[in-house]
Amino acid sequence: MYSPRNESHISGRYSKHLVDESKTSTTIRLSLLAIKHFYTACLAEKLVKENPVLGVKAPKDKREVGGTINYLRLEELQQLIDSILPIYKIRGENILKVQVLRDRILLGCMALQGCRSIEIYRANLGDLSESGGQYYLKLDGKNSIRTVILRSDLGSEIAQYRQARMKTKEKLTPTSPLFISLSNRRYGQRLSRSGIGHVVDSYLEKCGLKHSDLERSLSPHSLRHTAGTLSLQNGSSLREVQDFLGHSDPKTTAVYTHVLNSTLSILRKN
Repeated sequence: MYSPRNESHISGRYSKHLVDESKTSTTIRLSLLAIKHFYTACLAEKLVKENPVLGVKAPKDKREVGGTINYLRLEELQQLIDSILPIYKIRGENILKVQVLRDRILLGCMALQGCRSIEIYRANLGDLSESGGQYYLKLDGKNSIRTVILRSDLGSEIAQYRQARMKTKEKLTPTSPLFISLSNRRYGQRLSRSGIGHVVDSYLEKCGLKHSDLERSLSPHSLRHTAGTLSLQNGSSLREVQDFLGHSDPKTTAVYTHVLNSTLSILRKN
């Protein structure tokens, strides 16, 4: 008799069998993916009641620390930023400008400033400050509050973004969210964490960078890894990257040593 529990158990045993056969995690992942697609087709034909492979994961590679970090290369990041184009054309020029600036600032804060999704979500307009032409952003994150110095281009775009929102007749206060929803139903309300993820994922998909079923799987958090990686590649020390990303534990920053190792490897080859 068909039993989802039994088939799920068999799928788990099959995964273990592949591990015992010394198959790589990539091979195991692709094998499970093929089975998952098979059961998806069976579901469509009503041959089975559910997909027993869902939730069965391939083991992670036993690599060196930092070996599984996923990040964007510089040219990919540029492609991502360049892909930001107006979406809400039908709703007028003002909304169009708000959307483009919001998305550029959101991606920039995550991929260039290393902001976490929770920090993006909690940020208010009142958390922005300016002194002598330099912009600062106070971030409320994982049990800590920190202030980051914004890049000059981001600071300039945030000033434009504020003006663009005012032109939509939005009433701005210090407690107004920095990143807002632009949907008809929730316009002006705080952009949810799932909404932040949707914005990032939509551009990754648009650029063909959302490799969910391949060796590298990019997510919104990959943008933060991108910021840490670029900082190291530009000559920052691990201690400086720790401060830059707001890590309380230096062990967390140690995952970025893969950048130093790969750079040294390239230098040796040359």
